[in-house]
Amino acid sequence: MSDMPGPDPIPFLKMHGCANDYLFLDAIEHPDLADISAKIVRAMCHRRTGLGADGVIILTRDAGTWSARVVNADGSDGGMCGNGLRCAARLLQDHHGAPSDFEVRMGGRTIAARVGHDVVSLAMGRVRLGATPMGIDMDILGAGGGEPLYTLEGLRIGFGDIGNPHMVILSDSEPTEADLARFGPRYERRPAFPQGMNVHLVHIKTPLQIVMRSHERGAGPTQACGSGACVVAALLVAAGLASSNVEVRVPGGVLHVRVEEDANCTLTGPVAYVCEGTFLQ
Repeated sequence: MSDMPGPDPIPFLKMHGCANDYLFLDAIEHPDLADISAKIVRAMCHRRTGLGADGVIILTRDAGTWSARVVNADGSDGGMCGNGLRCAARLLQDHHGAPSDFEVRMGGRTIAARVGHDVVSLAMGRVRLGATPMGIDMDILGAGGGEPLYTLEGLRIGFGDIGNPHMVILSDSEPTEADLARFGPRYERRPAFPQGMNVHLVHIKTPLQIVMRSHERGAGPTQACGSGACVVAALLVAAGLASSNVEVRVPGGVLHVRVEEDANCTLTGPVAYVCEGTFLQ
């Protein structure tokens, strides 16, 4: 038998929110995990040779402040992650004694979390609407509430930012996987989007219910996108196309978004544990 040491095991816990799945690294308990490399993140998230996930979320606490940092499946910085942060809030309560109502930092924002048994709500903050990337030739299609929608290559679209960038494409019918495969990669990486773009195809069934499919930068097609649901809801409310309390149906389940004054959003949905163990590098 070889006397060579084996790979260092990395303890992880996997959770999902509406099948938007993430691997959690507890750098509160294991500080050496705070600076995990992009290479290891890619290996962990690989759906065939790794554990499989849309990204990795690293939990830390400094001077009494809870923090969560999201890294996309490709090793890039995710910025903000609504569903991942909802899972993180539940995990911090269960494993570190966080109260039912507390604040956690992610992507430069302080988010108020409310943790129930299987449902977690986040006060996600303000969506910055109309954050149109430069370098795209667009004609203004219309504006609701002062926030413009545009036409781009025959598509009716809008933009928003909630700590990460989003492009919303409105569809006259419920979007399919084929639709997402056509448009997601096409707009995820363009010269006009130097940081990448989260792309969402959206169909308005009623002002109270919308259907959404998402292609996330650095992860590809996902079963849900919490930050995207907030941007979509805020954009549609500003355009006068949706209610301020809207149900967002995604392939992995149902999210609820409440849009308040100044496009401040509250995101609510289920969370669930999947498994825990160690990853061998």
